Amino acid sequence: MVLGISLVFFELLMGAATGFDLFMLGWSFVVAGAVYMATADWQYGLLASLIMMVTYWFFLRNTIRRSLYLFFQRIGIDCLVGKEGTVVRKGRVLVEGELWKSSSTKPIKDDARIMVTAVVNNQLEVVAL
Repeated sequence: MVLGISLVFFELLMGAATGFDLFMLGWSFVVAGAVYMATADWQYGLLASLIMMVTYWFFLRNTIRRSLYLFFQRIGIDCLVGKEGTVVRKGRVLVEGELWKSSSTKPIKDDARIMVTAVVNNQLEVVAL
């Protein structure tokens, strides 16, 4: 039980960095210890621990890991990557109602539709659509 509690606290201190695995392993040790204390039979404790770990590993692990996965959201100028716009004049594009400096590997005519592919030094890299 002490090992189980230690694993649970270690997981919590790490901030679920191991994807909840140490927490579940520790919790299964705690349950196994509690079942052993209640029944005075180590086999029931082992069985309870195995049932918990198999259930977690095959049925819950992927769901829990997906919910713990952090999605990074672009903010500021970086959110313009993938957006479409229009060339206003050479070196200037209009994207989402704002005028931006731009560059392209190929010349693009005025009023042409473009897509932002990257942001480099507050300048949009664009390609013609």
